Order: sequence, then C-alpha cells, then structure tokens
Amino acid sequence: MRKFLLFAVSLVLLHTVAIAQCKYSLEDLLRRAEEHSIQQEIDSLNLVAAKSDVLRARSSFFPKISASSSFLSLRRPIKLYDAYELSQDFLGNWSSFILNTEQGKALIQKLDKKGTLDLKNTWLLNISLVQPLYVGGKIVASNKMADYALEARHWQTERKKAERQHAIKEAYYQLVSLCEKEALLGEYIGMLRSVAKDIEALQKEGYATKGDLLEAKMALSKASQGLHKLQRMTPIATQHLALLANLPLTSDFVPKDNIETLLSKVEHLSSFSISTGEEDCLPSENQANEESRKRLLSLSKAIKHQQTIIEQSSMLPQLAFFANYTSLYPNFFDSMKGNVGGAWSLGVTLQVPLTDIYVGYQAKRSAKAQELIAGLEEKKTLRKLSLEAEKGQSEETLARQIFFSSLELRKDITANLNLAKLGYKEGEVSIEKLLRTEADWFQINEEFISALTDLFIKQSALALTKQ
Repeated sequence: MRKFLLFAVSLVLLHTVAIAQCKYSLEDLLRRAEEHSIQQEIDSLNLVAAKSDVLRARSSFFPKISASSSFLSLRRPIKLYDAYELSQDFLGNWSSFILNTEQGKALIQKLDKKGTLDLKNTWLLNISLVQPLYVGGKIVASNKMADYALEARHWQTERKKAERQHAIKEAYYQLVSLCEKEALLGEYIGMLRSVAKDIEALQKEGYATKGDLLEAKMALSKASQGLHKLQRMTPIATQHLALLANLPLTSDFVPKDNIETLLSKVEHLSSFSISTGEEDCLPSENQANEESRKRLLSLSKAIKHQQTIIEQSSMLPQLAFFANYTSLYPNFFDSMKGNVGGAWSLGVTLQVPLTDIYVGYQAKRSAKAQELIAGLEEKKTLRKLSLEAEKGQSEETLARQIFFSSLELRKDITANLNLAKLGYKEGEVSIEKLLRTEADWFQINEEFISALTDLFIKQSALALTKQ
C-alpha cells in the first residue's frame, strides 16, 4: 500500500512539473503581452481622450446656448415718480381745485400705485445664444490642432507597441540561444565522457597514456563548468522574458523554437546572395511605413504652427451674433402686469482688443519661436532616423553574412567530426586530434547558434527603425 501511494504521489508530481513547464511560441508571448499590458490600456485611454478633444474642438463651431434664472426681493418699493407733482404739471392752474376732490385724491393714489415697483417677489429667466462669426482664426486652428494631436497619439501608440514587441523578440531569441547552447553543451559533454571512457579502457590495455586521459578529463571539466554557468543564466533570462510578456515571474516555461524551427523560417537560404543581398532571408513582421516617424515629427511642427495662430488671434477683432430672451414676473415689459411676460433681443457684437495687443504680440513671438524650434528638431531627428536606419541595415547585413558563413562552417565541421570518429575507431586518428575536432565542432556550433538568433534580433531591430 505504501509503495502504491509513493507511486501515485510521483505521478502527480511529474504531471505538475509537466504542466508548470509550458512551451510558449513568440506569437503566444506577443499576444499575451498585449492582452495583459497596462501600458496598452493607458494608450487606449489616451486615444479616447484625444478623440474627445477633437469632438470638443468641433463644438466651437456651434452656437453657445445658456440659461439663467434668478429671484429678486426688495424690502422697500421703488417709486418711479411723484404722483402729486406729476398731476400738478399735467393739470396746471386747475390742479389745486381738482386734486382736492375725492376723485382727484383717488386719481393720485392710482397713479402712485402705478408708479411704484414692488419687487418683493420678482422672478427672472434669461436664455441667451451666442454664435461666433470670426475670432481671428482661433476656432479653425483649435480644430486642426486637435486633429493633429489625435494622429500623433495614434502614431505614438503604434511606436510604443513596436518597441514592446521588439524587446520581447530580443529576450525570446536570447532565451532560445541559451537553451540551444545548453543542449549543445550537454551533447558535447556526452562526447567527452564517451571518449574518456574509451581512453580508460585503452589505458588498461596499454594503448593510451595518462596524459591522454588527463586531457580528456580537463576538457570534460571545462565543459561542465560552462554548462553550470549556462544553467545559472537561463532562469534569469526566463524571468526577464516573463516580465516583458506579463507572465508571473515564477513561471517555468521554455520557448517552442529551436535551431530546426528557426532554420525553417529562413526561407530563401539557397537563393540568397551575400554579395548583393537582394532578398530578405526572414519574413517581415509588423513593418510599418518608414514615413510614420517622419509624419510624427511633422505633426509636432504643425501643432506648434496652429498654436501660433491661436496666440495671434488674441490681437484680432472678434465678431459674434447674439440672441437673448428674457422673461419676467411681474411683467415689466407690459406695464408691470401680474403675469409672466418676455421679450427678444437680437444683435451683433464686435470686440476689438486694445490693451491686450501687447500681451498677444509677446505670446505670438513665443509661440513662433517654439514653432521654429520644432522645425529644427525635425531636421535633427530626421538625420538621426536616417543614420539609425543605415546602421540597422548594416548590422542586419553583417549578421546575415556571419550567419551564412557559420552555416557553411557548421556543415564542414560536422563532416570532419564524422571522419574523425570513423578514423578514431579504425585507429587512424589519434585521441588528441579527436578531442580537438570535437572542441572545434562545439565552438563552431555555438557560434552558429549565436549567429542564427542574432540574425532574428537584428531583423527585428531593423524593422523597428521603419516604424
């Protein structure tokens, strides 16, 4: 029963390890990174904000409608005129006779009531409409600037995404290189152990010396030391890739790609010419138009230009159409009747700045200087981008040449190793030559792995210069 339980626990542990150590392709990691990227969410929200800014700028063309309401209460009534003096002026010489009668006194009271504003409970409602007609080009410039800002935000988002993808590709191929070198070193150690075992058997029979055995064991010790070094570097590279791909740092995974799969992606090995370099040995991935970053620079300059127009508009006259509707209770527009009444007012306003001209002039000078700086920055950065593209192309071409050279050397050293092993079995090749051939085989294959993965990294870096 105890053995059965131990066997069951062993199966569970093996299954857990198999599940924990997953295999991820480059496409899986890129997709995972974008699906769980906080920066991607931030960039998406920035695009939403930029689109909202465009719609807000568009609203500057529309009329501005507003409404206001107020309540007024005065404790003392307002007398517009003196009813008795008004009656005297109107009646002349007959005023003293008429006003002293009951009818005259009633008339004075009635006039006094009509000429008194009782504002204990007064309500006011105002609805206004203002339609800008001319504001010195500020509205058009604001709309253009919002459009440019949205386009610039789009290109910045794509650029950041391309940089994140390049970082993942570089870390992925570096991890592939470490894993393949570790496997290669393990195979080389197996060769050395086999040779050391043969030397021990030959030494007993007197066909080999202690020096031969010592040389084989020294090579084996050096290779084992290199293997331990690679085994310490691999987990660090795995954690670095997991961090970039938004995987848990405790994830235990290995890349799906190896030498064979990478070689299968190099599609035109036989037709590629190192001297001319007319064909790409790798498929292009996520390559955007090279004009994208140039467009981003020109957008920055265009935004500065529109800002100059906005600052200039503060020095120019502004023309607007307005319409107002005012409603009152009591109705002042109809002899203060006790009902709700209102009136319309229409007109055109012209505002000419006087004291603000100096401030606007200085603001325009500052904005114009920023526009000139943006133009100079554009020229400087364009030259830098051109040099980066040339540098990336040169590095990719060099990496391609190194790869094909190492590919030919790998074929040759593999054939030499097979001949050395066959000659060693037949007694025609010495142990020293066999060990040297195996060491050369390991070194050339190690350089081949570096050249192969570096080719993919340089190809990705070249694509980044075009995004």
